[in-house]
Amino acid sequence: MDIQAVRNDPDLGHAGYEGEYVIAGEWIYRIQRDGEVLLIGKTKSLLSIEGANH
Repeated sequence: MDIQAVRNDPDLGHAGYEGEYVIAGEWIYRIQRDGEVLLIGKTKSLLSIEGANH
């Protein structure tokens, strides 16, 4: 994840900006404007992928 690129990108500074979502094989993350990384949840469960372990 390129946290610094998200934090320093002036195009991502509008009021409604939630952050950048990163969808990885196991987990989904959100990089907030201040660079904080939040764990959202397991990719398979959140995306309702067949065979997911709920």
